[in-house]
Amino acid sequence: MKGKKRIKQEYIILILKVIIIISILIFLVMRFVFASVHIDGTSMEPTLRNNEYGIANRFVVSEETITRFDIVVVDEEDEGQIVKRVIGLPNETIQYKDDTLYINGQLVLEPFLDQDYIESHTMEHKIPFTSDFGPITLKKDEYFIIGDNRMNSKDSRAFGPIKIDSIIAKDIIILYPFDQIRIENSK
Repeated sequence: MKGKKRIKQEYIILILKVIIIISILIFLVMRFVFASVHIDGTSMEPTLRNNEYGIANRFVVSEETITRFDIVVVDEEDEGQIVKRVIGLPNETIQYKDDTLYINGQLVLEPFLDQDYIESHTMEHKIPFTSDFGPITLKKDEYFIIGDNRMNSKDSRAFGPIKIDSIIAKDIIILYPFDQIRIENSK
């Protein structure tokens, strides 16, 4: 009888150890590989919608991996954690004129923008979707970020360019609501 009781106790201890190890691993992965993301507001609509939840990849953030049009999670001093799109890279000169993006004087198309969404909002508000600004020349360590919903986004146009160390993650996987599970990355 004592043998069975001892085996049962050892089995319970083993299960507890496995649970503890798995919990530690999940904590480490969520702390150093993924960032939890809550979309708070409409600045990235229609790409990302208010009150969506997901995770983003922390592991791939570096000067070499951040590219134009990446969706990034930024830790912005006054705003907290925000989600925006990178449109300007280090050492570039960016400008918006007549709802058109120019990088170093060259027209750059933004194929990710929903043209029906833009038309409905510009007709409703009778103003350009993206107000003119620039030219702005970024320094060697600066990025210019902007929301996809240009008419309703507080971004680099308001608080200026950001540095690479402010970008904490990129490539968002939307997990909630469950019927909307999808991956949102650079294009």
